[in-house]
Amino acid sequence: MADKNDLNEPKVDSNYLDVLDSLRGHISRLWKGDYAGMTNLVTGMRRWVTLSNSNIKLVSRNADGSESTLFDSSSKADVLALAEKANTSDVNTALAAKANTSDVNTALATKANTSYVNTALAEKASLQQVESMKLFDKNTQGWLNVKDQRSKGIFYTNTTSKIMIVNIGMFFYGGISGFSAEFGHSVAGYYFPETYSVVGNVGGPASFWKNVTIIVPPGKNYSFDFLPLPSPSQSYIYTWYEYRE
Repeated sequence: MADKNDLNEPKVDSNYLDVLDSLRGHISRLWKGDYAGMTNLVTGMRRWVTLSNSNIKLVSRNADGSESTLFDSSSKADVLALAEKANTSDVNTALAAKANTSDVNTALATKANTSYVNTALAEKASLQQVESMKLFDKNTQGWLNVKDQRSKGIFYTNTTSKIMIVNIGMFFYGGISGFSAEFGHSVAGYYFPETYSVVGNVGGPASFWKNVTIIVPPGKNYSFDFLPLPSPSQSYIYTWYEYRE
């Protein structure tokens, strides 16, 4: 019977059984990592070794029969060194090509901390809601002259889904001695009064023009009013524009 540790076996003149026995012995030793007498054949050979906790390491066979560790997945230093050498685009391409999306999603869903996931989803949903609730939209809103449909002291409602801008222009004309005008607007139940005094002059009666801008949220009421000046003075609205849908 051939010596399984003798790398000179089988010989050319070995019988059939010795050839099979020797080859089986050599293959068995390679499988088990028994490299006795194989220094010249296995020096520099590398192999992966499975460690505990699903870690692996890559070892290389030395000329004296010992092994040197080239990479150990349980070593933070080794992992960082590998990451620094890796080309990100190549790695991402390789991962994308090999990864099974359903398996990846399942793994992520299994390992993800539910509270973190819910928080992230809630934040994203909030942003999407804000984006969908455009406060102003130049594609659907524009300035409209509604003077003929509006009157002072009447409450109107912003029936649109967007914020509306109301711009009202008024004119006050008083006597030479001057006058004091009182006016104001109401939005969502709050009244904002204003008083404006004008001093007369020798050259003619006092007068002034005034513009008021009102911001009206969707669904809220709004109005504009002023106290008429005593005769022969005059006060009236001369423009009423709304930026709306």
